[in-house]
Amino acid sequence: MPGYLTVRQLAQILGLTEESIRNYIHAGVAPKAVKFGKRWMFRYDDVDAWFDSLPVTESPQTGRPAEVLKARKEYHTLMPQI
Repeated sequence: MPGYLTVRQLAQILGLTEESIRNYIHAGVAPKAVKFGKRWMFRYDDVDAWFDSLPVTESPQTGRPAEVLKARKEYHTLMPQI
């Protein structure tokens, strides 16, 4: 779906499992997610805003700032291709 990322795509960008992303959705710490049928989807703008809201000292995976910056760069590199 144009303009949206799937759980799998977001998991790949962040280096997490799809299960972790789903857990983040239910815990309220993932980007704003929209459910289409049984599939969770993330609007590019919502993922962008979520990245901007993350403290630089905290990453979803390890808490290292470099990983957040790497994930942001990868997200912006992949976004037009998805």
